[in-house]
Amino acid sequence: VDLLINGFVGYQNKITHNKSKTKCLLGPKYQILDKRFEVQKIRKKLGGYARTLTANVADYETQIAAANQEVVKAENAVTVATQSVKEVQDELDILSEKISDL
Repeated sequence: VDLLINGFVGYQNKITHNKSKTKCLLGPKYQILDKRFEVQKIRKKLGGYARTLTANVADYETQIAAANQEVVKAENAVTVATQSVKEVQDELDILSEKISDL
């Protein structure tokens, strides 16, 4: 045998020679796959669908980013409101002490 190809995914991609001087191509890089499943041909068959899916994903990513910004704004507003409530509560406590001292 002059050439041995083993595309097992558990092997590291490498080229070696065995004891019989047979050239061995090991690893998933050397898998022999059916040409019908090449990425280019699948894209050609999908045509506009692939572009539409890509556009939809980009739109969703933009919407998610905008929603995340709104969430941050809302969280900041809650923080400010919580601080304001605490300040008012502190003032009420001071006034309450003053009234009880009268």
